[in-house]
Amino acid sequence: MSLVLPTAPRSRPAPVDPSRDVGPLPTSAASARTVALVVALGLVAGGAVAVSPLVLLLALVPFVVAVLRHRPIATGLFLLIAGPLTLAAVEIGAMTADNYVTMLGLLVVLVGAIVKRKVPFTGLSVFPLLVALAILLSGLRNGIDPTSGIIRFLGLALVPWATVNAESRTFAFRALKLVILVVALSVITQPITNYPPPFAFEDGAVGFRYGGLAGHPNFTCYTLAMVAMVVIGQRRLSKPDYLLVGAIGAAMLMTGSVAAAVYFGGAVLLVLLQYRRRLLGLAVVGAIGLAAAGGTLLARLGAFAATGNGGPNSATWRETQWQQVLMIWRDGHQLAGYGWQQTDKLLANGLEAHSGYVQTLGELGVVGAVIVLCGLIALATVSVRTVLAAALVGYVLLTAVSDPTFYYPPCATTLFVLLALIRRSPEDFRPEPTVARPAAADETTRSERP
Repeated sequence: MSLVLPTAPRSRPAPVDPSRDVGPLPTSAASARTVALVVALGLVAGGAVAVSPLVLLLALVPFVVAVLRHRPIATGLFLLIAGPLTLAAVEIGAMTADNYVTMLGLLVVLVGAIVKRKVPFTGLSVFPLLVALAILLSGLRNGIDPTSGIIRFLGLALVPWATVNAESRTFAFRALKLVILVVALSVITQPITNYPPPFAFEDGAVGFRYGGLAGHPNFTCYTLAMVAMVVIGQRRLSKPDYLLVGAIGAAMLMTGSVAAAVYFGGAVLLVLLQYRRRLLGLAVVGAIGLAAAGGTLLARLGAFAATGNGGPNSATWRETQWQQVLMIWRDGHQLAGYGWQQTDKLLANGLEAHSGYVQTLGELGVVGAVIVLCGLIALATVSVRTVLAAALVGYVLLTAVSDPTFYYPPCATTLFVLLALIRRSPEDFRPEPTVARPAAADETTRSERP
């Protein structure tokens, strides 16, 4: 007679919660080949669009097939982040490479959303969708093709959803940190590589300002500042985070952006009031960065002191620029503006409005300005739920007075990734609650003691 041992009943595997982390991206040979194929086909597609849209569609067929096999949302999100932050200086045909990469990222995320049968928008998508609507209305009224602006902001509208629904829960933050590190290092090494060509001082000083792969020094500084603010404001700060903040700080100083640095100081102080123990460590990191790379910022401050408030790129100069924009706007363009990204073509000096609010009124008119204002109100309403998010949104709204921060691709992309991260896991960006130590069981109160 044989003894048969009872076996445990087989249990069904627990359903996978798509909102939880499923681990880091695989590093197997098959995955590496897939990623290489995605990158290669993305470059082919980006170059093909300069030849013919039909060639682009043909190139996208194997590209989409490749990403469908392996994490389409994460792949598309990486394209939407890396494109605007690193490829603004690469020209392909009539547009820069970041526009083509944004289009590819948009298509890939849409494919992922279709596969998951989800609507790829969140409450944070309201602002970019309304901006796209305002661009469309202004373009139709003025006979200007609005396609590039609409694609840009549709891609931005997908960023919050892709940030939350990427196949790895921590993918978005890790990807953004990686890209920002590349941007910061491109600024730090720009005096050696001379790529992209640095910007000469506009204030009478001798020297250069550095913006790296992200483009203009002012917008590079805004972008770096937002990431530094959120890294500093997260609940747990690791040693690599301190190194990242150090690299970002050095790069910010080399941009020579005075307004961005001043606004950042106020915003980060508001954040650090929650983490007073970090003040000393970050002060040391800041002092080292100032000693190593503060020459550009000090030269810019010296130029301001020498030329006063009337020099080029000063506050007075900006006021003159705004007045010229408003003069053109009053000349029969009050309702729908004179068209998206047409300011530099209409002004005598060939420059932009140097204000997000003035640019909105001039290019999109009263109708567009009301639409954008509704979008900004919605943005603040759905995102400002923590001190860190309030500081982030406040920083962008303040800097938009002198520069169109919420329109410039690197700044806007970074803003929406960070706000989506904070909104999804606000507990990761708040200080740990202080818990009172319980009294010992045998301890008596003073009133009970003899």
